[in-house]
Amino acid sequence: MSHNSKGLGSAVVFEGLILIILGCLTFAIAGGGPGPGWANFGDILGLILITGGLTQFILSVHVYRNASMSSAILNSLTLIVIGLFALFFELGPDGWSVLFLIYFLLRGIFELITCALSREHGGWSWLFFSSLFCFFFALLLWLNWTVSPNLLVAYVGFNLLFSGITRLGWGVKSSCCKKEE
Repeated sequence: MSHNSKGLGSAVVFEGLILIILGCLTFAIAGGGPGPGWANFGDILGLILITGGLTQFILSVHVYRNASMSSAILNSLTLIVIGLFALFFELGPDGWSVLFLIYFLLRGIFELITCALSREHGGWSWLFFSSLFCFFFALLLWLNWTVSPNLLVAYVGFNLLFSGITRLGWGVKSSCCKKEE
């Protein structure tokens, strides 16, 4: 088995709830929370991404085993590194677009790998749809290179929200499958 079946369902549901909360906080930023334009944008978004990454990292180490653990940890480290860039570097609109294009591509790849390694558990299709969603946002950024800060934050918010929903679905499905065995 590639997962610690003891706490997979409940841990993934918890991760999903955290990501949904972080996605909603991100939407508060997109709605004009911290101020116009790029003011405080990087600080708040960076803290949200670092929090999400740390949550995923801790749960990845606790729940996953073997190859699934490495792809889940890489996925969480992607969130942490992008959050640190957002927190500590001043980027213009093009820099933010490139940073989040890389974020969505890497996150989609790592979610797809985790999906492939999690096929023995119920609900792996949720991770597949989450990776497709990441690739969709990468494509949107590629087609419309320079985006407004509010639109970029909305992309990240939708991604976190959808990742949270997919984690909830995966966790519930994993819990149901575990009870049936």
